[in-house]
Amino acid sequence: MILRFTFTRLLLCIGFYACVSSASGQVQTKILSTGWWHIPGTWQGGNVADLITEDVTFNAASGITATTSLFFPYTIGNVDLQSNTIIAQDVLNIGQAGTPKNVTAVGGSLNSSLGVITVWGDVNATGGFTFVSNKKIVIKGNVNLGDNARFNIGNNATIVIEGNLTAGQNTIANFAATATMIVTGDIVVSTGSSSNAPAGAMKSRTCTGPVAFCGNVVLPVQLFQFKAAVAGDAVLVKWTTATEINVDYFTVQRSVDGRMFTDIGAVKAFGNSTVLRNYSLTDPNPLIGNVYYRLHAVDFDEQEDFSNVVAVRYLSSKAIDVYPNPSAGDVTIRLNFNPGEETTHTLVDSFGRTIAHLTMHTSLGTFDIRNVKPGVYFLKTKTGDEVLLNRIVFTERR
Repeated sequence: MILRFTFTRLLLCIGFYACVSSASGQVQTKILSTGWWHIPGTWQGGNVADLITEDVTFNAASGITATTSLFFPYTIGNVDLQSNTIIAQDVLNIGQAGTPKNVTAVGGSLNSSLGVITVWGDVNATGGFTFVSNKKIVIKGNVNLGDNARFNIGNNATIVIEGNLTAGQNTIANFAATATMIVTGDIVVSTGSSSNAPAGAMKSRTCTGPVAFCGNVVLPVQLFQFKAAVAGDAVLVKWTTATEINVDYFTVQRSVDGRMFTDIGAVKAFGNSTVLRNYSLTDPNPLIGNVYYRLHAVDFDEQEDFSNVVAVRYLSSKAIDVYPNPSAGDVTIRLNFNPGEETTHTLVDSFGRTIAHLTMHTSLGTFDIRNVKPGVYFLKTKTGDEVLLNRIVFTERR
């Protein structure tokens, strides 16, 4: 049935010359008049847009409403909406993962009535563009709006913008009692903008604009302080939150270079709070030398945020000497203590990938590490519960 319908659609498209291919290989499809999306009569040449290679335009610059029906999900290309409206009663994807597509408009509206609308690229609109979400609208890119933009969000509905939101004057956000709006990037709105968002309903990394709008925007976590310090044979990581909105948990992450981090422990968050809350986590096996820590906060809605990075220099009475350094492949490892048991030595590259795994039963050993590419590496020595870290530079073999 599906194959027969697609074949018929193709014949109609050819017969009415409705398929116009652009240089990029996209096909232009045109909505003629208000109607159901799946009805061929709504479209020029009967060509119903249902492929990511099909861009959607409208026959008139305003006044047309196209509605997707229940049980009719669609994935399409770019949409040139102008002052027209798309209502989704089922899933509507504008683009897809790995193939972003965009929405452009002068006026007009995207309306998630019963379905979920996902734009896998950007939305660029002027002329009082409106988002209406009665279920969910997701924008994977940035949203750039002109003056008089509107966000109307119903009960238990949401709008998620995974980039930045920039809007002009008189931007209005109307929230029902249980509506939410999440902007993972930054919000910038101009004069005359306002929102009636309930407490905790609108989140963003930052918000720049009138208090009437930005005063209702909250950060999921506002940190009062985050620090780490050596405490005996461990490192104690402490942090204090000033505000928490629907925060599920924190993880403390550690790094040897300040770039690549791994989790070392998790702490359950208080959840919702407007007073100072104190937390701590102990790293019982810190690495020797400069160690970097950061905080990873995760919301109940799976949004996440990261703190600034703090550095600690951890020293130990135990030490190892690795030479020559730089080396062409031959490495001698000398311990300043009697291990009393087997010690393991793992050579990893800057991405954390294991290059070689060595073992010693004495305080001195020489190894020929073959086929190692020139670059910077780290040697992790484990003795008992303690891990010592050394940086090694390997050069070309002569």
